[in-house]
Amino acid sequence: MQIFNNSSNKDVEKLADIIEAIYPIVANKGLTLEDFEQIRLKKFVERGGFRETY
Repeated sequence: MQIFNNSSNKDVEKLADIIEAIYPIVANKGLTLEDFEQIRLKKFVERGGFRETY
């Protein structure tokens, strides 16, 4: 199933690369991805996020 057109697919692939770089950093800090997500959500609730409608 193709969700993105070709130009935005490259952007999504770049985002996937960023996530692949972040995962080992999280693990190196001794956190699971679940721990990390809980921290992210707590921060989002307390401070808001970076989400905008594009």
